[in-house]
Amino acid sequence: EEFKQNEGKKVYITPIKKYLAIHKLDEKYYAFSAYCSHQKGPIDKGKIAGSYVVCPWHGYAFAISDGCGAPGLEDAIPAYSTLIKSGVVYVREKTVQPVE
Repeated sequence: EEFKQNEGKKVYITPIKKYLAIHKLDEKYYAFSAYCSHQKGPIDKGKIAGSYVVCPWHGYAFAISDGCGAPGLEDAIPAYSTLIKSGVVYVREKTVQPVE
């Protein structure tokens, strides 16, 4: 209930000791690094557009499925799988795709 449609929220995840940006879109939840790989922009303040989460600072777009940059963008951000159980959003500790 704390999450609003297509709005991100910055959350500290204790087991992995990182801040993540969690976005809700059509009753699905997506988790990413809280910071853009370009200039550390706040991904939690970005919006989901189509199949990408867009950094509000410079418009860098990353796939919601795996955090890879949009075509023509070599950057990526860590993306994490989520699970909803009894109204709680759980985040896997490992990224969907390792980011170098």
